[in-house]
Amino acid sequence: MSGFGEARSGFASSRVLRQRASAVADGVAGYGAGSGCGVCPPRLSLVFGGYKDWLMDEFRTARALTALRERWRQRGILHEPGASEAECAAFEQHYGVTLPPDLRAYFTTLNGTVSGAYGMDDDDLLGFWHLDEVRTLSEQGVESGPEAARSFVIADHSIWVHAFAVQLTPIPGAPTPVVADIGQPLTRVAESFTEFVEEYLARNLDVLYPDPLSAGPAAEPGVAADTGPG
Repeated sequence: MSGFGEARSGFASSRVLRQRASAVADGVAGYGAGSGCGVCPPRLSLVFGGYKDWLMDEFRTARALTALRERWRQRGILHEPGASEAECAAFEQHYGVTLPPDLRAYFTTLNGTVSGAYGMDDDDLLGFWHLDEVRTLSEQGVESGPEAARSFVIADHSIWVHAFAVQLTPIPGAPTPVVADIGQPLTRVAESFTEFVEEYLARNLDVLYPDPLSAGPAAEPGVAADTGPG
């Protein structure tokens, strides 16, 4: 791709993320202004409440991905363009899973760091994998069992000192936590991909370098260390 083409692609991706965040923020504001639902029937309140939750999730994801893009742009490790919707659909069909909205948005806009798998691209020697590189822990041959078979690697540290994987299922809306392959059982470090991105941007060392002895499979992610800007 020419330099102009790369710049145009990068601008388009950044614009998509900004527009997504702006549109969702407008939706949240509109909901708050016009549908307090103090007089709504219970069923209608439930519908509006679910819509508001969805809008807030969308806004949170768009904000996190926008910040992630800027961080990687500053570091010179931005990888664009993203994967296509057809590639996402082919991935889902191949593995029989559903990509959650936040992970789909990430792959279609950013799609990993410049080197991808085993890249050691960022300051913490993490490489974020491209969609066409993503495999399960079982396929990588590092873990076995049902949990490993549904854990899809999205990043690795220092050429696989440890890896991070998101757990997917065929069920839309099912929980999709992020786990670290740092021994058995796998260690949960975030409740969603969006949360993982937020903790990564905050450089939460309990997430980036989890201690399986203190964390455990069902433990909540630790409180972010005060390390200053990442």
